[in-house]
Amino acid sequence: MYTHPLDVPSQTNLTAFSAGELRSLLVEYDLGTYEAHQLFAHGSDQTNILLVTTKGKYTFRYYEKKVRRV
Repeated sequence: MYTHPLDVPSQTNLTAFSAGELRSLLVEYDLGTYEAHQLFAHGSDQTNILLVTTKGKYTFRYYEKKVRRV
């Protein structure tokens, strides 16, 4: 696991992503090979993950709530 001083949020409604799920997502993009990930302590309406790969560091954002526009 990547050791970066980020606090894990206390919200319990955030979606958890496993290393395997993130590896599967990376296959679709030219971002390198998965090395580690860490949940950000921000985002009450979305899950924000620091994703570390062989090509760099990226932010993965998963929207928990999507507002339907009429």
